[in-house]
Amino acid sequence: MMKKNFILTIACTILVAGALHGQENRPQPSEAEIARMKEAMPKTATVKPAKPRNVLVYVDTKGFYHTSIPFATKALELIGEQTGAFKVADVSGDPSVFEPENLKKYDVIVLNNNTSRLPLGGVDTKKMEDSPEKQAAEAREMRLRSGLLDFVRTEGKGILGIHAAIDAMYDWPEYGEMMGGYFNLHPWSERVGVELVDPGHPLMAGWRGCPFYVRDEIYQVKEPYSRDNLRVLMRLDTQRTNMNKGDAIRRDDGDFALAWLKRYGKGRVVYIGLGHYHELFWNPGMLQMLCDSVQYCAGDLKCDERPSNQLDEAYLKASAKEGFERGLKVILENLSQYKYSIDDTEARQVERLVNDAEAPDQRDRARILAAGLASLLKPTSSVDARNFALRQLSRIGAASEVAAIASQLSDEDTAVMSLYALQRIGGAEADRALIAGLASVPKQRIGIALTLGHRRCAAAVPALKPLLADASCGSEVAIALGMIGTKDALDALTEALPVAKGDLRKSIIFGMVDCLGMVPEADCVAASNAILNAADSPANARAAAQATLFKAAGAKADAAAVTACLTKGDLLMKSAVAKALPSMGDALPAVVKSISTLPADSICLVMAAIASSKSKGFESALIDLLGHADDSVSVVASRTLTEVGDVACVLPLAVQASKSEGSRQAAARRALGRIVGEAVGAKVRSEVANESNDVAIRTELVMALGTRIDKESVPLLAKCALSEDKNLRREAISSMALVAGEKDLPVLVDLLTKTKGSADRGKLMNQVINVGKRASDQAAASGIVLKALDGKLATPVRVSLLEALGKLAHSSALPTLTEAAASQDAAVKRIAILALGEWPTPEPLDTLRGLSRDDKASLAHKVLALRGYARMLALPSSRPIPKTLEMYKEAFALAKGAQEKGSLINGLGFLVHPDALKYAMTFLDDPEVATEAAMSASRILNSLSGESMKLTASHNNGAVRNAIDGNTKTRWTSGASQAGGEWFMIDMGYETTLSELKLFAGEVGNDFPVGYQVFVSLDGEKWGDKPVLEGKGTDRHMVLKLPDVYGRYIKIVQTGTGGMYWSICEMQMNGMPATYGERLDPATLKVTSDRNPDKAFQAMDGKNETRWDTAGAQRPGFWFMIELPEAKNVRRIVLDAGTSREDYPRGYKVEVSADGKTWKGPYGAGNGTNQVVDIKLLENKSKFVKITLTEPVDPFYWSIHEFSIYAE
Repeated sequence: MMKKNFILTIACTILVAGALHGQENRPQPSEAEIARMKEAMPKTATVKPAKPRNVLVYVDTKGFYHTSIPFATKALELIGEQTGAFKVADVSGDPSVFEPENLKKYDVIVLNNNTSRLPLGGVDTKKMEDSPEKQAAEAREMRLRSGLLDFVRTEGKGILGIHAAIDAMYDWPEYGEMMGGYFNLHPWSERVGVELVDPGHPLMAGWRGCPFYVRDEIYQVKEPYSRDNLRVLMRLDTQRTNMNKGDAIRRDDGDFALAWLKRYGKGRVVYIGLGHYHELFWNPGMLQMLCDSVQYCAGDLKCDERPSNQLDEAYLKASAKEGFERGLKVILENLSQYKYSIDDTEARQVERLVNDAEAPDQRDRARILAAGLASLLKPTSSVDARNFALRQLSRIGAASEVAAIASQLSDEDTAVMSLYALQRIGGAEADRALIAGLASVPKQRIGIALTLGHRRCAAAVPALKPLLADASCGSEVAIALGMIGTKDALDALTEALPVAKGDLRKSIIFGMVDCLGMVPEADCVAASNAILNAADSPANARAAAQATLFKAAGAKADAAAVTACLTKGDLLMKSAVAKALPSMGDALPAVVKSISTLPADSICLVMAAIASSKSKGFESALIDLLGHADDSVSVVASRTLTEVGDVACVLPLAVQASKSEGSRQAAARRALGRIVGEAVGAKVRSEVANESNDVAIRTELVMALGTRIDKESVPLLAKCALSEDKNLRREAISSMALVAGEKDLPVLVDLLTKTKGSADRGKLMNQVINVGKRASDQAAASGIVLKALDGKLATPVRVSLLEALGKLAHSSALPTLTEAAASQDAAVKRIAILALGEWPTPEPLDTLRGLSRDDKASLAHKVLALRGYARMLALPSSRPIPKTLEMYKEAFALAKGAQEKGSLINGLGFLVHPDALKYAMTFLDDPEVATEAAMSASRILNSLSGESMKLTASHNNGAVRNAIDGNTKTRWTSGASQAGGEWFMIDMGYETTLSELKLFAGEVGNDFPVGYQVFVSLDGEKWGDKPVLEGKGTDRHMVLKLPDVYGRYIKIVQTGTGGMYWSICEMQMNGMPATYGERLDPATLKVTSDRNPDKAFQAMDGKNETRWDTAGAQRPGFWFMIELPEAKNVRRIVLDAGTSREDYPRGYKVEVSADGKTWKGPYGAGNGTNQVVDIKLLENKSKFVKITLTEPVDPFYWSIHEFSIYAE
């Protein structure tokens, strides 16, 4: 018996050792991090403990190990030492601590990210035969479980769970009931918003009543979670969190609780969902909550424990108010000695509170917050604190805070911000405070006066008026009065003008001008005359005054005087008077009557006034001005007619456009296209139809029909498109492209058959294609073209119709195109073969195959057919890949010459399959097609690198590509404990013999499948009667050897049950996606180039702000060479153009060499598409690698800010 108990003890010891294995090698808090914890944690206990409290921190991890565990433990130890609230008596991962006798010395258990699993004692008795050992193990298991539960429910003590404490013991319902719920996937590992549900609750004091953001892994919770049984304290703020997580969101009620408390029997339980990341444990709010939670669990801190569903709206409102006020008090106390940029924590919290308080439904909170900020405006607060408070009060302050804000005017350090706040706070109270400040704070009179001006405070005029005579502030007062802009302000300025001198006089005049724009013109006569009579009035003031007088006169304005101003005045005067013209009654028609006598600039200003006021009745005068000698006048006349013109303008504008050029012509054309009105459109059409009009005029009107998108003009345009005049014909066809729609397709096809010129026919063919592709009935669109082909047609017309038919690509056209491909007419045959070769589906494959082997066909026709045939072979089909490759090889055997081989190799590059890659590589040593072979092989290689794979899964489908992204720090995971039935499916994108599957679950944890079955399918639907392989998971690295089964789809089904997730960090099927070796150390490399070689090293100096470049636009033949320390299989090169975003190679090839003299390849080739060019290389053995440009690019250089090279 002793021997058997000894064995049981050894088993338990091994279990504990395994639980703690490797933890000593995991991250531990540094001295600096410990110092941050001490700085952030509470200094005293919230309540004095009734007696010394001992805490057990339990750290068992059977599932995922959280590296934050030692950080949470250290934080708890330090809190206990610093506050005296409790003492961390023990830290253990040994379940023996739950023996009832062992638990007697503890008051609280902290479950610190424990991902414990059953059996709690570590001995699975289900697999044991009935024996004393089994009975002993079962009895021990029951004692441990009862010990933990009774610690709370019977002994009345407490448990605090941190983060993963609910990702534990799923098969023990009593544990879930005690804790309040179980983990149910974590969609978020990022910055999220947190909402305080119960801000006034004592356990929430550390968060200061403020919602906040935090970076953490956020759990969803499942049953037995219920608000009927627990008190939710905070939850995820879904309005401030990315909720775009697809099917990873498991709750549809939006209740993502992050912390709660509950009674369990006689005892207390708190769960805090935060705690995945280390930095949470030097967050002041988190540390205060840990301290308060332990004190609550120990029974020292008394709290309202009613479940959430028993709380009414009145309580929640009171809690929100209490939490806000309590938190605000602490924040403001800390903020009172604020120094900019030293510690902005409280300042940022206040800014967030102010942001929220600006909402219309937060007025009550805004008032509390404003009163608190106003309390900082006292001498004992720091200058930075007061200025900060003033800035925030500028946003939410009101009359009740004005006195406190105004008190800061007398302090030079805060006066500016005080004025800023007062300027933004509305109401008479702020006005009165500012007016009083003019007398009480003379040093700030300038700022106060300007602030009153910005507020347009009319009540301040009496106080400001006497200050115009004050030399220290008179000029600024004048400016302020101008901003106020009332009649009293204008009168005060006018009265002061005669005796004012120097800068004050200038400021008064400018203030008067400002007033002129705000005071009714009738009240501005005296001031305007005063400005005009002052010899030193600047030009802009005189212009404004004169215009004001004309406006005041209205219909009685003197037309002769207006004309005189427009004739003799400076530009400012002319502009001001012209703008005033529409308000002068008969003065405008009088001026327009003699407009041609005015200077050109005045004519333009008058027309601009007509346009802006949409004044009618001046069309005739404007038409006359189209022919003015000054180009600017003519252009502005056209622009003005655009705004006010009518049908009478159509023909004159067309004449203008036909007989002028440059800006005159452009302006006339623009006006013809933009004058609104159906009558105008009808007039344009009628003048086009009038063949007595000059053909050049009709041509301009035809252009206008296109610009106006005149849908009714199609028949008219079609007629013009057959004109003998090439310009009219060309513009009619161009306009047709803008106006023709689906119903006009017969007109377009008919026009194409009648058009003689090849250029015109080409344009019409493109219109037929574009309109046909947009047609709602594709069959009908193709039918119109087919019908036209039935007639007797000239070869060029037939060729155009066949090309259009091919581009429309409707199945009804295939017989006609196939027949045309056998034509004796070389042009017809060529276009038909091209159309068949570009067909979107593989139906023409056999036809093209036959044409490529037709001994009677010309070489050009055979090459075209072969190229189309190669393309067809690569299209998706039900044909097995081996058969497709056989067909390629057959075609290669018949290919004669480099051109035919090149066509086939190019098509081969679209066939994504390892065998196609191997076949393409056989041509790398053929100098005639080596470049084409490298391009095709590279294209296949890139597709095989994961691009062709499609992945799906039963869980967490949005993260499936993490399994093939080449990054072991990302993963796909089931997101829940393995329950059996989970699956992960791979579509290779091609059929092949499947022989080896590699699965890697990650560097930590044991997230490999408990059990697995592997199924294979050709179509993703039929999986066979049984798996091709099945077994048990044994390790994070799994290599599964399949019995060489042919297929395309692989489904891995997880068959076991266990506490771990199922995760795949990386996977490979038949070695795909390929790996590319390790990144080579730049320090071991040498680089050179044919251009700018002295700067080649800057492509690998680790500084993204430096670069190597070609010092000129890209040209074929420019190269950059890399020398390795020894020969390697170079598999990948990444070129980063950095901030020179457009300087990437548009075309390139990569060659390799053993000695830097004799080069092989290319082993990689392609075309860059953005600033980072990722080049995959074929298998090679090289010491030198050379990247050479293959295409010219203007005006961009080739730049490399940094490159990386990977080799095996």
